[in-house]
Amino acid sequence: MNELYDYPELNLIISRMLFQEEKILYNPDDKVIKNAFVLGFLKVQDSSVQIANRIFETRLYNRILLDKRRESE
Repeated sequence: MNELYDYPELNLIISRMLFQEEKILYNPDDKVIKNAFVLGFLKVQDSSVQIANRIFETRLYNRILLDKRRESE
């Protein structure tokens, strides 16, 4: 999870996927997408990227919610 602090662009994309249900198309030349694959956060499904598994999805969702709550305090 610490990688999301190191890669704020990745954090933004995952946030948009989880909270805005935005569909992100797979582009192998996109640096952020490439990093997400190397880190194991994402997978390709039907020409778009998805969170790699339910465990990651749940942990990422909870982490982002916690970060937003901390920012508002």
